[in-house]
Amino acid sequence: MHEEWLHDLASTERVLRRALDKCKEQYGVATDEAWDRLTKIPSALLLPDAKANEVLDLNARAALLRVSKIQWQEVETAHWKQLGKLERRSANKLAAFFDSERQFPRQRPYKINVRLALYFIFVFEELLGQRFPFSRPPSGGTPRGPAFEAVLAAMDFAHARSEPWANQTKPSKLKGAGVASIVEIRRSKPFDKLLRQQGFRRTPLDVLEYGYSIALTVALARKQIVAARKKRSKKSGTY
Repeated sequence: MHEEWLHDLASTERVLRRALDKCKEQYGVATDEAWDRLTKIPSALLLPDAKANEVLDLNARAALLRVSKIQWQEVETAHWKQLGKLERRSANKLAAFFDSERQFPRQRPYKINVRLALYFIFVFEELLGQRFPFSRPPSGGTPRGPAFEAVLAAMDFAHARSEPWANQTKPSKLKGAGVASIVEIRRSKPFDKLLRQQGFRRTPLDVLEYGYSIALTVALARKQIVAARKKRSKKSGTY
């Protein structure tokens, strides 16, 4: 089994290096620098969401509760101790909802590490000095692009090294769909507004420090986007 893991690890490493070579050709990103940034990651980002939840500052949940209620003026000063019993229950339910598979329903049964995906995406934005490049074919379908492929390969490599016996080294179309959803939401106006209102920045450092809260912000932005689409659909159906 150990030899099989070493073989899979070497395979995922080759895939990542090929993806980074394509990034160098298209974007001029230095391969060695990109390799270091994408492989030397803080171990905290590899914690399962349940364990990350245990070390989460509860003030983050209080802030997200204020955000969900559109109480922007109270976001920066929100503290868990200020919440009453019912509000604490609502904050915990909100966190539980966003931590469930309902964030990205297409991801079942593969549960994506949203914090890790965001970290890699923001690393690429720093390397490129611009927003993360991303595109789909005109007819729709699977996302594409060297940077997108590199993020998927980096996630496979990270999981292969950290969870050698979890059999997570094989590429997953479901994971690709989930990361694509994160990229699209992260480019949306609702996400930008929510991130700004909470005082977070689009940087790997902020993902490391506030990763769980930013992951919940992605889910909250998605919820707003879906609600807006449903509202537009109902309006168009009344004519």
